[in-house]
Amino acid sequence: MMFSSYIIFDEEVRPAFVDLPVYIGSVPVEHLESFDTKLKESFKRVVKDGIDMTRMAMVIDRDERQV
Repeated sequence: MMFSSYIIFDEEVRPAFVDLPVYIGSVPVEHLESFDTKLKESFKRVVKDGIDMTRMAMVIDRDERQV
């Protein structure tokens, strides 16, 4: 069975307060127990390796064409 999982990062900035909620949905039950560990590992990998901005541009271009 295929699921369409999503992660949404939001930001709310106020004087002396910053809230960075993360919304996660459609995670298969069998992955819930290890999800937090895998998410933290992914964050560490992004910090270490950076973000592939060329790929990011291709994804955004593709999404714009689909709209």
